[in-house]
Amino acid sequence: MPSDTDSNFDLLTSLANAAALDQRKWAWFLQALSDAAGGIKLHLFSQDQTTRSVLSHITHGYDSKYLDSFETYYRTMDVRSSRIARLPVGRAVINRDVLSDEEMMRTEFYAEWLRPQEDILGGGVMVLERGAGRLTAIGGSIRRCDRSRLEAPFVRLLQRLAPALQNAMTVSRTLGELALENRVLRDSLDPEISAILALDRNGRLHYTNSRGEKLCREGRVVQVNWNAQLRFVEPQAQAALARALHDNRLPEIRVSPPFFMPESPRMQYICRTTPLGPDDGPLPWIAPAGRLASDFLLLALAPMARPTPRVSRQPIIG
Repeated sequence: MPSDTDSNFDLLTSLANAAALDQRKWAWFLQALSDAAGGIKLHLFSQDQTTRSVLSHITHGYDSKYLDSFETYYRTMDVRSSRIARLPVGRAVINRDVLSDEEMMRTEFYAEWLRPQEDILGGGVMVLERGAGRLTAIGGSIRRCDRSRLEAPFVRLLQRLAPALQNAMTVSRTLGELALENRVLRDSLDPEISAILALDRNGRLHYTNSRGEKLCREGRVVQVNWNAQLRFVEPQAQAALARALHDNRLPEIRVSPPFFMPESPRMQYICRTTPLGPDDGPLPWIAPAGRLASDFLLLALAPMARPTPRVSRQPIIG
């Protein structure tokens, strides 16, 4: 039975505050929330607002084989994604208020992913934050047979937790952005003028600072494809990025050489990559831990003037 007591609420807010400093503790929070909500399945996830696909997720209660199939195939198929992207921030809603049962039951996502998991048609969702082309949300999945008993209490509890969860996201993002800037500074680049972007092992974009977002929007230096993957426009720079992503998967290779990306005859970027992971401290995005953890790659692009061609010195007469 759901149990929204003050002691449960105090425990959940305490765990959310702890997870703001150590994202590995989001797994503890989701387990405690599941217990308080009657044993439902839970997911905390980030979503790309352009492609409407889930970038990363931290879950509780789902079978591992369904998580694998979600990551490899169904990640882009949940038809609720576009509706979730338009929800007001901080407002918990029931799933059928996002997409009706009739619409959902006509989809492959329901037939092949939701229904085989004890028909988890019910549940609720709440957007926690939105910005820079991405959003973070939390949701729960409830069996159809348990909806009348668990759904409304879960959404009420989620709404009650909204301030604590949003505060945890703000703290984690602020500390994470400072950590990334320090990483860039340690690589001898100026974070004030550098575009900072973070990619997972598949090249999907999880974070940009304001300069990185501007580069993606303009599309002259880097572009983001339908699968939220970042690509350089210039082939040699793209090949260097692909090597860095490959090297980042190898434990014996942790440093990739810098490379250059020309934008115009007068200006180019020096590009440096640095490995990142959940163990590096707070990150300004949702980073899963454990079996589904992804090693991230921090990419920094700093503008630099092209070298001036040497001109032979003319003798001075007189």
